[in-house]
Amino acid sequence: MKDISALIAKAAGDASLAKRTWVTLTEAVPGGWGIGGHAHTNKKIVQTARKLLGKD
Repeated sequence: MKDISALIAKAAGDASLAKRTWVTLTEAVPGGWGIGGHAHTNKKIVQTARKLLGKD
């Protein structure tokens, strides 16, 4: 995600945007997305987000 934020900042011509740009995954097909070296499904992403928000 850090790389994507950097690309957005570069395209905008404002390096400071890299620190303020958030990237949100909206879909992750099984085995198609790697986060920290592990492929997560939409279900797992939602479960993790709910846990972090205290809504599990």
